[in-house]
Amino acid sequence: MAGGGGKEYKLAVKIAGKLDSSFTAAISQASKSMSALGSMGRTIGSSVKIAAAGFTATAAAVAGVGVASVNTGREFEAAMDSVAATAGATEEQYNALEAAALEMGRTTSKTAAESAAALEYMSLAGWSVEDSIAGLPSVLRLSEATGLDLATTSDLVTDSMSALGVEVDGLAGYLDIAAKANNKSNQTAQQLMEAYLGVGGTMKNLNIPLEESATALGVLANRGIKGSEAGTALNAIMVNLTTGTGKAGTMMEKLGVSAFDSEGNFIGLEATLQNLNTALQGCTEEERNAALAAIGGKTHVDALNDLMSGLNTTNEEGISEWQQLETELYNANGALETMAATKLDNLNGDMAIFQSALQDAGIKIYKHLQQPLRDLTQFGTQEIYKLSDALQEGGFSGMAQTLGTVMSESLLELSGYASSFLDIVFTISDGLFSGLQANAPALGEAGANLISQLITGFTRYYGQFWTTGGTLLLYFMQGLISQAPTIITTVVQTALQMLNGIAAMAPTFASLGAQLLIQLALGLAQAAPSLIVAGLNAVFSVAQAILSQAPQLVSAGLQLIAGLLQGLLAGAQFLVTSGVEMVLNVANGILAALPALIQQAGAVALSFLQGLVAALPSIIQGGIALVVGLIQGIAANLPSIISTGGQIIGALLSGLLTAAGSLIGQIPAIFGSIIEAIFSIDWLQVGADLISAIWSGIVSAFTGLFDGLKSLWD
Repeated sequence: MAGGGGKEYKLAVKIAGKLDSSFTAAISQASKSMSALGSMGRTIGSSVKIAAAGFTATAAAVAGVGVASVNTGREFEAAMDSVAATAGATEEQYNALEAAALEMGRTTSKTAAESAAALEYMSLAGWSVEDSIAGLPSVLRLSEATGLDLATTSDLVTDSMSALGVEVDGLAGYLDIAAKANNKSNQTAQQLMEAYLGVGGTMKNLNIPLEESATALGVLANRGIKGSEAGTALNAIMVNLTTGTGKAGTMMEKLGVSAFDSEGNFIGLEATLQNLNTALQGCTEEERNAALAAIGGKTHVDALNDLMSGLNTTNEEGISEWQQLETELYNANGALETMAATKLDNLNGDMAIFQSALQDAGIKIYKHLQQPLRDLTQFGTQEIYKLSDALQEGGFSGMAQTLGTVMSESLLELSGYASSFLDIVFTISDGLFSGLQANAPALGEAGANLISQLITGFTRYYGQFWTTGGTLLLYFMQGLISQAPTIITTVVQTALQMLNGIAAMAPTFASLGAQLLIQLALGLAQAAPSLIVAGLNAVFSVAQAILSQAPQLVSAGLQLIAGLLQGLLAGAQFLVTSGVEMVLNVANGILAALPALIQQAGAVALSFLQGLVAALPSIIQGGIALVVGLIQGIAANLPSIISTGGQIIGALLSGLLTAAGSLIGQIPAIFGSIIEAIFSIDWLQVGADLISAIWSGIVSAFTGLFDGLKSLWD
């Protein structure tokens, strides 16, 4: 204490001396401040520890978030660069594409990187930058609603739109119809778009509305004809109905049915089928089948029959299946948005949106770190090239000389970023402590309430806990007592059988073990001379090789050390300068933020203690109740526990006394078997053989050593 007080006294003298030029005034001021410094020392020390811990935790958190943000940001950046390259985007278009991807990452369950990928798929389909941006929300919503991956969704949307001749401004309506067809007929939106790949061109040429063509495909899907199969079938039927050639044309002329009006305009898919349906009503079944086969063709007659069935099948209100489905599709506005929202209205949807939000935050953090990281990476690349060039030009010696310069330049470069990093850490720490200080009363009260509730919960159930536990223990001990004689008898019988087996096999095991040891010793004895000679020869060969290369090795090592020292000396000035600058930056940053950190840490600790003191009566009351309940539970079950324990001990002693005679009777037999095995081995012969082998090995070793030395002199 005395030593610490002296240091504080000297410190106070120096501080007061700077404030007052009079040394006497400085002494007086230091004396007055001495007692206050002593009492404040411990408080400040604790606050500094808290602040240091907070600073360390904040720095670690900043580093972790930074790494995650950099990984997220660079992946998004690479995805956007790929979009720009595919679309041939200008800088202005790139910014528009990036803004669209970020916006979709914020407002949908798809991340910004996934949105960028969708933009690239649309660019690959030949869409302009403007069309890709306009169509992006609908494509993402369809992926959300159907669960299709973005690649498949984008390909099907762009290809089917191209086949149908749908423009981008009609995309939302088209996908609403696809979503409604997904819900109101036995097909998915994916199967509908796959069907349009086959029949879309024909529908476009005849100007058939999307709702009508989707109705026809829905009727086919309800009867098992879906996807590309449905598109192929409907396309063939439409060709037969509208071309007027071949058997189909002849049959339609015979029936008086035409797909066009008097002015040559197509009357519509449903109207054409209705006319055919009316014309067939007066036919026999044979005539009807022949007519459908001629018009539909052998391959697609079933599909034509299914379309006619859709016109003739009605519900309870007398509305045909075709009309009912077509009405639903004409009222499909907003169907895609509703379907997507329903699919996402669950925890999985919330988690997907949460992931998108995390990526959005990471990308924004990366934007602030992007340029410094690129600069550092490019700087590091150039420094690596310096080392590799020095190695190529001057070998390891040249590389070692350049290493010092590279290290000094690297430290100098890094020191320039140290202050910025510390500013970030201190800013976050300041905000964190400010937030904790502002919410300290609520946090303290919440923590105290949590502890109080935990204690209340324990006290509520401790009685049931001890009663249930005591009951289970009681029944377990009673069951154990009832089974104790059987258990002990079984254990004793098993032990006796095991001991009898060991006694019976002991001589055999002992004999085999001894023979194994003898053979091992004999083998080692026979091989020992050869092993020793070979080992010495190997040692001499290695020694000769090292001695022959010693001058070159020593010379190369000295050159490498000299080059490394020259490089370090050449860069010493830069190393010292950059190191001092880095230390000063770190020290200045810490000193600038330390008062605020200490003040806020102290305020947070004080607020937490106030909340804890406010809740202390509830915590103490709950703890006392818990202890009292524990004692009462043990006391209530103590007689039963003591009684049952005594019964178990008695049963164990009884069983052991019963089996003691049998166990003791087996002991002489066991010892006899062991002694018999030991005396059956000729230990004198084993020792003699072992000593002989060792002596032969020693003699051979010295002979080989002498011969080797002799050969060196020769």
